Amino acid sequence: MHSRELALLLLLVATTASLADDATTWPCFHGPGRDNISVEKDLLRGWPEEGPPLLWTASGLGHGYSTVAIAADRIFTAGMIDKQTYVTALDMTGKVLWQKVNGQSWEATARQPWAVPYSGSRGTPTVCDDTVYHLSELGRLTAFDLRTGDQSWHVDVLQTFGAERPKYGLSESVLIHGDSLFCCPGGEFVVRKIWKSELLDNHHGGVLLVDGHLYGAGHEARGWFCLDFATGDKRWQADGKGALTFAEGMLYCLNERGTMSLVKATPEKWDEISSFRLPRGGKGLYWAHPVVHGRRLYVRHSEKLFAYDVRKN
Repeated sequence: MHSRELALLLLLVATTASLADDATTWPCFHGPGRDNISVEKDLLRGWPEEGPPLLWTASGLGHGYSTVAIAADRIFTAGMIDKQTYVTALDMTGKVLWQKVNGQSWEATARQPWAVPYSGSRGTPTVCDDTVYHLSELGRLTAFDLRTGDQSWHVDVLQTFGAERPKYGLSESVLIHGDSLFCCPGGEFVVRKIWKSELLDNHHGGVLLVDGHLYGAGHEARGWFCLDFATGDKRWQADGKGALTFAEGMLYCLNERGTMSLVKATPEKWDEISSFRLPRGGKGLYWAHPVVHGRRLYVRHSEKLFAYDVRKN
C-alpha cells in the first residue's frame, strides 16, 4: 500500500472548538454529535393529513441533495446552478443572505445516461465559529466567512492526495473536531468484521443507532429495517426506502418518492403514527436527509427548502 493510500484523513488547522460541544445548534451533517439524533423536546406526536404547518419555502438554492446545517441564526446548504456548485446562507425566515461558488459541479457523462438525475450538490456545509466549510462533488474543499461568504482558503483534495474521482463524484460532509478538519479523499478502509447482513444495504439515506438497534433503509434488500446492533438480526421490515432522522423517540422517515412518515422508534414493529406528501422543489428523488432543529422540520428537495412547524401546541 502506498503512503498516499494511508492518508485516509486530511487534517487542516481549522478551529479550537469542538462541534459536539454545542447541542443547541445543528452545525453539520447529522448534527453536533454526527449521530443524526436531535435533542429537541415538546414536538408534535402526530400530524394532520396535510402535514404540520408549513412556515416557509426557500427557492433558488440550485439542484442537489445537500441537507442543512444550522448555526449563528443561519441556515446553510449547497446546490448546482449553471453547472457550478454554490454554498448558500439563509436567515431563519428562508431569505438568502449570500450565495458563493465552490467550483464546478459533478454531472453525468454521455456514458452514464441513467445518472443524469443524480447531478448536483451532495455534501452539506459544516459550520464552526465564524467559518463555513464545504467539500464539493469534485473535491474542492473551501472555507467561507460565515457572515459575508468571502473565501478564506481552498484545497483540491483529489489533486493533493492523488485520489481518483468516484464514479458519481464525492458525497462527503467534512468533520471538525478540536483543531483538525477530517475528510476522506481516497484509499483503502481496513476494518474487522463483526457480523454481516444483506438487509440494511443502505444506499444514501443514512442509518440511526438508538437504544441498541439500527434503523434505516435497504437498497437491493428494499425496505425500511430495524436490526439488532449486536447481532445483525432483523427485528422488522416495512415497505419503502429513503432518509431519516430521530427526535424525541420518533423516526422522521422521508421516502425517496416524497412521503414523510412519523414512526415510533421501537424494535417491536414499524409503528407509523402520521404521514403526508411533500411539495416538489424540482427534479429528482427526495434524497436529502431531513433535519429536526429549533422545533422545526427542514426538508430539502432539489432547488427548494421547506420549513415545517412541529412544535407541540
